[in-house]
Amino acid sequence: MKLLRFVFSGDSAVVKKLALTLFVILCMGSSLASADEKNTPFINIVQVLVDSAFTQVVPLADAKPSASVFEGDLLEAIGRNADGTWFEVRRRGHTNNLGWISIKMVSNNFNIEFLPLTDAVTAVTGSDKIADTNFGAYVNIESVLRGGPFGDSPRIGIVPFGAVIPVFARNWDATRLQVNYLGKTGWISASNLRPSYDFMTIPVAPGLPPLQKLVVEVIPPEIQLQQKGVAEKMRKIQHLCHQVFI
Repeated sequence: MKLLRFVFSGDSAVVKKLALTLFVILCMGSSLASADEKNTPFINIVQVLVDSAFTQVVPLADAKPSASVFEGDLLEAIGRNADGTWFEVRRRGHTNNLGWISIKMVSNNFNIEFLPLTDAVTAVTGSDKIADTNFGAYVNIESVLRGGPFGDSPRIGIVPFGAVIPVFARNWDATRLQVNYLGKTGWISASNLRPSYDFMTIPVAPGLPPLQKLVVEVIPPEIQLQQKGVAEKMRKIQHLCHQVFI
């Protein structure tokens, strides 16, 4: 910029024109660089925290090792397993996958629920098939899995803290979501999940019963005013009793 100020201070019209052209080119270059940054896709990165580890061919601790990784290694996460406790990874800039690594061995810069589900079979204990619906949820607190979309629906299981589960549908107001935890389909309270996106964007489950209506009691005004008067008198009596015994 000092150079531009120097050039613009000259008397030559040609020099001023060249300087102006240079200034425009610099501005255009800055704009193009900003556009490139905006268009660059976000890469999900995990960093190895332990001295050394193996990636596995499938997301199991006793599975066959597929590669060696070391503390500080940066890997690209490309998928998650059925409960979100393993990442499928590869070397940055490579197309061949290394295998799977436990989330306990790495740190990450993204929300796990946004990763695609790339293994819906390994370690699954239930009989319900798991499908990737492009919706996932991170469990913020150990939660009850229920057989229906209501708070009094029967309990059919427990989903632990930290699990990432596929989401299939929601109830009418998205207060409960239909999910699958390791092959068992049920309903979970949305308040126990990380609100990383608008749950109302999830499709409504087909065949839902009508939304339960809250029963609200409306007390007639004259009775409510009488109750208010009685309550005020009781407070005054309690205050007097308190003063007597001080």
